[in-house]
Amino acid sequence: MKEHLLHAGYRVTAVHEGAAALERAKHELLNAAVLVSTGAAMDLTETVLNLKDINPGVEIIIIADSDSAAEKVTQTAAIVRAFPGTPVLTIGELDRHLAAGSWKAKPAAKSSE
Repeated sequence: MKEHLLHAGYRVTAVHEGAAALERAKHELLNAAVLVSTGAAMDLTETVLNLKDINPGVEIIIIADSDSAAEKVTQTAAIVRAFPGTPVLTIGELDRHLAAGSWKAKPAAKSSE
């Protein structure tokens, strides 16, 4: 994930779990957070809710582990209900958006992995 974002010109701050992402968000202004769903929906949901509490304007992008549409929906259903319009993508889909220059987040955004 980090390499995809760096290649597209984004500045990346990488962390490997939700608690670390929240600590970073408390001390750094994040434009965007890319969260990778590991299937532990509650952890992902809590991370998103806490990030939004810290910085309501942060753009959240969720990367689902699976290329299966059904699994992608299952992993992220609670977040999509809480924050309609939250992008849920596979790594391949994000890479295509970045390569096409069609992502709406501004370059130099930061990311949590």
